[in-house]
Amino acid sequence: MSTVNLENKRQLIDSIKNMSVIELAQLVKELEQEFGVSAAAPVAVAATSEASASGTGSAGAAKTEYTVKLTGLKPDAKKVDVIKAVARLKNIKVMEAKNLIDDCANAPQIILSDVNQSKAKETEAELSGVGATIEIS
Repeated sequence: MSTVNLENKRQLIDSIKNMSVIELAQLVKELEQEFGVSAAAPVAVAATSEASASGTGSAGAAKTEYTVKLTGLKPDAKKVDVIKAVARLKNIKVMEAKNLIDDCANAPQIILSDVNQSKAKETEAELSGVGATIEIS
């Protein structure tokens, strides 16, 4: 195993600082593939730990609030229809919706959070209808 000296580390950090968001996302994706890891996993674990610590994750409580996440697009999806639906649901600009959809290739993106079950199911049906793949948690 080789060691990276301080100068090499500094150069690496400086290179990363100068990357665009898209370049950085591509780098993360390549690192995930190279090392067989996921950058999203620690976030999910942290969220679970926080919920348990705060008592909101107790097993006996009935779930009343849901989060709708976009996990990808179906192969036959028309991306423009998904973009329009996401923009309308989140009340954001079309370009923001496009970026959000592009980012779901790296990790699931939250479309709605803290909604009741019927709103979550309604949103899932609408987005699935235009070709999005959805996860409700």
